[in-house]
Amino acid sequence: MRNFPGNLSLVTLMTLGATLVLQTAAWGAPAPRGQGTPHHATVKPGAAMAFSHVLNAPARVGDVGTAVVTVSEDYDSGSLRLTARAGEGLELVSSENLATLAMAGTGKHVVNIRFRALSEGVHYLNLIGEASDSTGQNSSRAFSMRVQIGKATTKAANPALAKDGKGGSIILMPATETIRN
Repeated sequence: MRNFPGNLSLVTLMTLGATLVLQTAAWGAPAPRGQGTPHHATVKPGAAMAFSHVLNAPARVGDVGTAVVTVSEDYDSGSLRLTARAGEGLELVSSENLATLAMAGTGKHVVNIRFRALSEGVHYLNLIGEASDSTGQNSSRAFSMRVQIGKATTKAANPALAKDGKGGSIILMPATETIRN
């Protein structure tokens, strides 16, 4: 019993740890279906809008492609400002309908973005939507479209991995060890 305070704190620490593990497991457990528990989805903060697109990508460098983008917004009033940006390897040719649009009516806006391929590879065409509601609050959302120019490159096959003493895969890397006294 000489070390009673140490043993008591160890028991207390173990009890708190077990409680934390059980509580964390309960939080991460899925709720049983059919028992009135509502489904919960997490949405990123930003403007209340969604993007979808149809991409007619150019096949070769120098060709012009078109992205037809549909922007769906959930606002009763205000304005929507759309801005297109071409990533490295692409160049904007024209951006029809990209301006400030009124957010009243159907809630869907279709815009055409024409772009030219400057080099082969994977590039991105970006669209930024900034909504200004009737109270003057601004919020934005960004959307990127992947554009493949030329033939897709194949990934190199994974090299055979070495095995450790227990049969687990390991990666051997060269190293130099220097010991100084």
